[in-house]
Amino acid sequence: MGDLLTRLSWGMAPYGDSRVERSRVTNHADDLDRAEVRPAVGTPKRLVQVYDGGAKPTSANRWFLTHPVSVDGTEAEGSTGTITAESTTIPVVVLGSVPAVGDTLNAFMVGSKWVAELRGCSTTILINCSGIAVPGATVTVSSGMTTLFTGTTDSDGKLSGPIGNTGSYTVAVTSGSGSFRGSVFLTCGQTEAVDVCGVPCGSCAIPKSDLTLSINGPGPATATLVYDPISGTWSTGCVGGYLYNLSCILGSVNFTVTYFLDGFCPIGHRGSCSLLAGTLTRTSLVCGDSFLLVATVTFAGCPDLWFNGFSDFTVSV
Repeated sequence: MGDLLTRLSWGMAPYGDSRVERSRVTNHADDLDRAEVRPAVGTPKRLVQVYDGGAKPTSANRWFLTHPVSVDGTEAEGSTGTITAESTTIPVVVLGSVPAVGDTLNAFMVGSKWVAELRGCSTTILINCSGIAVPGATVTVSSGMTTLFTGTTDSDGKLSGPIGNTGSYTVAVTSGSGSFRGSVFLTCGQTEAVDVCGVPCGSCAIPKSDLTLSINGPGPATATLVYDPISGTWSTGCVGGYLYNLSCILGSVNFTVTYFLDGFCPIGHRGSCSLLAGTLTRTSLVCGDSFLLVATVTFAGCPDLWFNGFSDFTVSV
């Protein structure tokens, strides 16, 4: 640069005043110097795993405790990466949604604080049998026809995975202790327990899952009896103008069909036939994971259903 300025000072500029040319070259040199002495510095990032220190928040935009993690494994397509959490703690503000324990986040430095953003959210499912954790259970969580996550529970009977938002999802579980399939309300960042052992009903156990109702009569041939974990009963909405319900009453398995004498289901003057009232006849009952119940309609027991063409109902897993 000095040689160039010297030549220009001796009048070697091809056009115009040499002082103007020197000023232009000097300004250009300053621009180059400034660009070279200030290299770009990347934002510090760290892969972290969420844990519960005893006061884990239940809403986003709060401080969560995390462990920094390292990643190892064979660097080959399709091989499994191994994530190992370190013992040190990094407090991180998590934006967007609430993470579940065990979630791995990409945290980045903002000023002097660590921040991570979680789109969607995660939840944890605890599989148990009458309060005892069930490790190795296969769990699938879905929304409609879309599977959100699937896997096996750990030694504590837990499995975490992503869901879109807090709400109801279909959870299917198979294990050596029992099975389950039904609608479960899952909350972002929280743990929801699912008991795979059946609902005790006297000496019988009914699976804690949705059941299939086969109808031998007019209208739809099948329907779903949806399990309600709060009431411990199974029921349908209006199916061909009728309501169906399965429950345990006084230690006995009861199946009820509700019909409407006037108006439309579910509004109007109603009547019903059931096993408990003796107006339906139980002809088969298998308890446990292979649950099967057959209730038969007779003219003497329930003429209203018999005259309308119903002969029997089968409840199965």
